[in-house]
Amino acid sequence: MKKTFKSLLHILLALLIVLGTCGVVFADNTAKIEVTEVDDADVAGVKKLVFKATTPAGTDAVKSFGLIFSYDNTVIQPVRSSGNKKGENVALDTATESNVAKRAFTSYYNEDDEASFAYALIKIYVDGTRTGVQLDTYSSETSADATAGAVFNEFYFKVIDGKEISSDTFKLETEYADGTFLKQAYPNQDDAAAIAIGSSYKYGWAKDGVEDTATLVSFPHSAPAPSIEPSVEPSVEPSVEPSVE
Repeated sequence: MKKTFKSLLHILLALLIVLGTCGVVFADNTAKIEVTEVDDADVAGVKKLVFKATTPAGTDAVKSFGLIFSYDNTVIQPVRSSGNKKGENVALDTATESNVAKRAFTSYYNEDDEASFAYALIKIYVDGTRTGVQLDTYSSETSADATAGAVFNEFYFKVIDGKEISSDTFKLETEYADGTFLKQAYPNQDDAAAIAIGSSYKYGWAKDGVEDTATLVSFPHSAPAPSIEPSVEPSVEPSVEPSVE
């Protein structure tokens, strides 16, 4: 009986090692996405959302980056990202032309080789208090080596006076259903994703039965995991026997 138990234990340990190794291999072949919020260095009160991606080592350089996110338009005011008018308001609504909308954004640029991404598409969607933004950037001539991490887009904004950012102010659009920004942006479900890094890596991919090939590792103001209070056993008062005269 003891020998059987030891044999089973050895088999279980071997399986755990194999599964652990597979997990490492999978992680190494998955792109990582970091979305952070940063204060602008030049203009007081201006902030930016930074969209950064890191692709696995040894993979090809990236030639396109797609993104669809939304924000609470009662809290967030988009502003110019650069130039003498940096920090001035930019109106983003369904009537905004793309050349105006892109003033609130920056796309990939590498100072070393001056490689840059152009805007293939900027489209604005509005549903009540939420504004959705679809961005597609690309380069037909140069590409971005993202194996050490590369910033592909930045969104510049101010917080409206009297308002505060909460965990649901910004959102990557991952839900694919009637009326959602993701479905409006991508009528073909197979193409729909919140973030697409080239043609190989997608996060929030709506395609049925297909897993994401990119992982979201950080997002600003994400709701923290609920803390679990340690259970405390109720104290029991010692019973007191009545005295018997």
